[in-house]
Amino acid sequence: MWAYLKKVHHQDNDARRFQLEHVIAMFQHGSLFIQDYYSTFLTLWHEYVDLVTTDVPIAALSTIQTIHVTTRRDQFLMKLRSEYEFVRSSLLNRSPVPSLDICFGELLHEEQCLSTQAILEQSHGNSGMATVAYAAQGRGPSMHSKNLYCVLCSCTSCTRLLYPKNGATNVNFSIISNGVPSPTLVNLPFRLANGSSLPIAAIGDASSKFINVFLASQLSTNLISVGQSVDNNCAVNFSSNGCVVQDQDHSSLSLECDSCKLGKSKTLHFPLHTSRASHCFDLIHSDVWGPSPVSSHEKFKYYVTFIDDHSRFTWVYFLRSKSEVFRTFTKFLAYVDNQFSTSIKTLHTDFDGEYLSTEFQVFLASKGIIHQRSCSSTPQQNGVAEHKNRHLLDVIQSVAAPPVPLVHRFPRVSVPSNSLDRYKAWLVALGNNQEYGVNYEETFAPMAKMTTVSTILALAASNDWPLHQMDVKNVFLHGDLKECIYMKPPPGLFPSLTSHVYMGIVVLFVYVDDIVITGSDSTLLGQLKTHIFESFHMKDLGSLTYFLGLEVHHSLSGISLNQHKYASDLVATAGLQGATSIHTPMELNVKLRKEKGDLLADPSLYRKLQVSQFLQNPRHLHLATARRIICYVQGTSTRGLFFPTGNSTRLAAYSDADWASCSDTCRSITGWCVFLSDALISWKSKKQDRVSKSSTESEYWAMSLACSEIIRFRGLLTELDFSETDPTPLHANNTSDIQITTNPVYHERTKHIEVDCHSIREAFEARVITLPHISTDLQIADIFTKALPRHRHCLLSSKLMLVDQLASI
Repeated sequence: MWAYLKKVHHQDNDARRFQLEHVIAMFQHGSLFIQDYYSTFLTLWHEYVDLVTTDVPIAALSTIQTIHVTTRRDQFLMKLRSEYEFVRSSLLNRSPVPSLDICFGELLHEEQCLSTQAILEQSHGNSGMATVAYAAQGRGPSMHSKNLYCVLCSCTSCTRLLYPKNGATNVNFSIISNGVPSPTLVNLPFRLANGSSLPIAAIGDASSKFINVFLASQLSTNLISVGQSVDNNCAVNFSSNGCVVQDQDHSSLSLECDSCKLGKSKTLHFPLHTSRASHCFDLIHSDVWGPSPVSSHEKFKYYVTFIDDHSRFTWVYFLRSKSEVFRTFTKFLAYVDNQFSTSIKTLHTDFDGEYLSTEFQVFLASKGIIHQRSCSSTPQQNGVAEHKNRHLLDVIQSVAAPPVPLVHRFPRVSVPSNSLDRYKAWLVALGNNQEYGVNYEETFAPMAKMTTVSTILALAASNDWPLHQMDVKNVFLHGDLKECIYMKPPPGLFPSLTSHVYMGIVVLFVYVDDIVITGSDSTLLGQLKTHIFESFHMKDLGSLTYFLGLEVHHSLSGISLNQHKYASDLVATAGLQGATSIHTPMELNVKLRKEKGDLLADPSLYRKLQVSQFLQNPRHLHLATARRIICYVQGTSTRGLFFPTGNSTRLAAYSDADWASCSDTCRSITGWCVFLSDALISWKSKKQDRVSKSSTESEYWAMSLACSEIIRFRGLLTELDFSETDPTPLHANNTSDIQITTNPVYHERTKHIEVDCHSIREAFEARVITLPHISTDLQIADIFTKALPRHRHCLLSSKLMLVDQLASI
């Protein structure tokens, strides 16, 4: 029986849900009071929400409820009558938009104001006379405040202001009325606070006390212009207690109203737009720029921008006229729908007419897009779009400027602490070739690379070249260049030579104001030094002993380099002068993580130690690891590179990688080194910028970087007349990597590393490199990829030609 009754009387909720959706969609404010409209709307909405959330899992219920709260508020505001448009726009322009309860409270207040205004209009019509807001110009005794009222708050002591529009600012008036005799007809436009214009039909005297009163029949109440009152020798004084207006006869009238106090206050600075939409295309900012004083080749004179509030991605469309804005927006909306499978929820614009056309507004309503508009003459409320226009114009002007070969740039040097950022003045060569978004923020200075310096020092030691050091006495970091500077010799400066006599090599490398000269021909070296001293204010420092923090020691067997002074300063900074030295820099099997351990109360010491990782939020384990490294540096402060004499110029390289060794990102560590015969001239230990799917892939990327370094060094040696005729061996211990390069079949099966495959394979086929296999035990680059036991660390250190030398400083 119960089963039968359930079968007969059971109804599906889908029909009721569809009915409620239809009722809510058709429901309008109409003639209802705000309280009745609010209650009826909530009743319908609550029943609808109960139906649609019946079968929703508990885990997703909170998210759906949050969405429904926002939708309920927006639906409630969009169905209001037209006279509430000002309040609705004000609510929607706030950040964040208030809740439904707050909106309801402000709408109740607005309803009371509108009701009071209607009563006053009715009383004015019945009395047949105009109530003048204020007697200006000091003619006759002042009126008592009981004859005054405020249209904003219904009190009897304040007025609403009206500002003259451009072209009518010199008119002598103080009062605007809605019912005054009009002997003099005029046609003067005035601008209201909402941006619309108000025609003034006539000027006349209301009585012997009130003269030059303007007639505006559309007004619901009388207005006063404080500015014109002051121009007519009336003193208007505002204070915390209200407003006092005093005429020439020193008779005064006191006005007190909170609304007037706020309305007559000075405008505060608009706050910065710090909040962001939670998803892309939830909020789009838009603005139109133009007209341009010069039309483009395609006759464009305007452009419109659409800026996504969440990502700040910007779309720019060029226009021939403002009337194309609506058509452009429809194209942009279709583009968003097709490419991103979503729609725009809110459009924020200024109060210009191209966004307010009936066609535009009907289209937005049909798509369910909320239109937020800034108040008239307040571009600050559309600040996101306004700032973007300014940025675009700055970029255009920069691009349009004639290119120069030399640019002074002041890059910001970030400081981890809360101190101010520092700026350094650098000379940037051919900065006009840099591309915004790619390498625009990078700075390039005419200075030698450290690897180039080590290569030339190794060549000087191998060939027993003298090394002279000079210093520029005056370096001008400030000032304007008046001379024409060429980064390359202009055509025709040097005549082409059909033949030349080889005299020798002279190398001059510069690092800011430090200069080192070396070469094979002592006569040419002397001539070059003499020419430099005659041309510039120089200081001869003699034989090279200290350069860029490197101590240079000369001996019959070669040149050795170390950084004893820098190491000592680093140990002193860490406060470890008396600490016991250790034999390895890293402890075995210790995995450092970004969020493992307690945060340091004061991270300043950790940041001073110039550690490359975990600078943002260093922890105690990170500091302990850094201290261990410094203890190792303390015990090896006099150890450095050695460049022997009589060395050959044959290059050799080693590359390796520690797969997925980073505990936080699973990225691999690349390690490689390059030798000039037995002299170490370049090395690298760096975390890879992408995750490798296998150890083969990670080591192949390491090989690719090492190959690029080999190509650079071969080019440098060729410029110095030490050309490499034989291919450079790149030693690797992964047989799969070697087969990928040498075997076309393997090459075709590794599409995910296709670019690196092409790069290394091209160098291999051009006989730039060879790929000899080396056992893991003899792989020197292993020392750059991970922590090693003591015996293996010492073995590989010796293969790097690291020697101890007594410190000279």
